[in-house]
Amino acid sequence: MQQAREELNDAMDLASDDGRAEAAADPGPGGDGSDADKDAAEEPPVDVEQLRAELELATAAWRADSQGSGRAMELWQAYTRLTHELSLMLTEQLRLILTPTQATQLRGDYRTGKRLNMKRIIPYIASEFRKDKIWLRRTKPARREYQVMIALDNSKSMAQTPQAVELAYETLALVTTALNQLEVGQLSVVSFGEQVSLLHPFEAAFDAEAGAHVLSRFTFADDKTDVVQLMDASLRLFEASAAAADEDLWRLQLVISDGVCQDHPRLLRQVRAATEQRIMTVFI
Repeated sequence: MQQAREELNDAMDLASDDGRAEAAADPGPGGDGSDADKDAAEEPPVDVEQLRAELELATAAWRADSQGSGRAMELWQAYTRLTHELSLMLTEQLRLILTPTQATQLRGDYRTGKRLNMKRIIPYIASEFRKDKIWLRRTKPARREYQVMIALDNSKSMAQTPQAVELAYETLALVTTALNQLEVGQLSVVSFGEQVSLLHPFEAAFDAEAGAHVLSRFTFADDKTDVVQLMDASLRLFEASAAAADEDLWRLQLVISDGVCQDHPRLLRQVRAATEQRIMTVFI
C-alpha cells in the first residue's frame, strides 16, 4: 500500500507540474498581460499533500461517527477533486486499451444504407445513375460498451492505518471517475471479505449520489479476504446480467485488494473459467 501511495503521489506531482508549466507558457485567448491574467497566474497551486492529510482526518472522524450518509457526499466530492488530474490521465490510458466496440459512426459507400453520402450524389448523377454506391452505414466502432465490475476488499487488513483507508477510497474514486469519463458502458461495484455484497448494480448509472452510497457501505471490518468466494459470486452476477447484454460484450473485473488471499490453485482455475466467459480479471 505504501508503494502504491508513493507512485500515486509521483503521478499527481507530475500532473501538477505539467499543468503549471502549460499555464505559464500559454497566456490564453487575447493574452495581453492583463491584471486578471496576472492574478490568475499568481494564484498558489493546490497543495495536494495538505489536501490529502485533511481528507485523512475527515475520513477518520466520519468513520468514527457511524459513517453518516450526509457527510459521505461531501467526502466523495472531496475524493473526486483530489483525484481529478489523475483520473484524466487514467482516462487517456484506458482510451488506448478499451477500444470502441459498438458501431455508431457512418462510413463507407453502399448501395443501401441509413443516410445518403452527399459527396457521391454529383458523381452518381453524372454517371447517369450507374455509380449507385451513395449510402452510408453504421460500420465504424465509435462507442464503448463494456461491463466493468470494481471489487474492493472490505477486510480489516485494508484499514491498518488511516492512510490505508484514505488510499482505498481514493483508488475507488479515481477508477470510477475515469471509467465514467470514458463512458465505458455499465459499471458495478461490490465489496468482498467474509461475504460478497453488491453495492451498485450494472443497470444503474454511477453518479455522485451512487458514489457517496458506495463509500458509506465500506467498513473494512471483515476478518478475512475470501477471493475465491468473490470469483464465484462475480461470475454469477455477470451471468445474471448477460441476458440483457450483447453476447459479444467484453466484461472486465477490477479487484482492489492488499493481496492477502488463499487457495491459489482454485483461484487460478476460476480466473481461467472467467476468461472463457469473456471476463478479464485484473488484480490491483
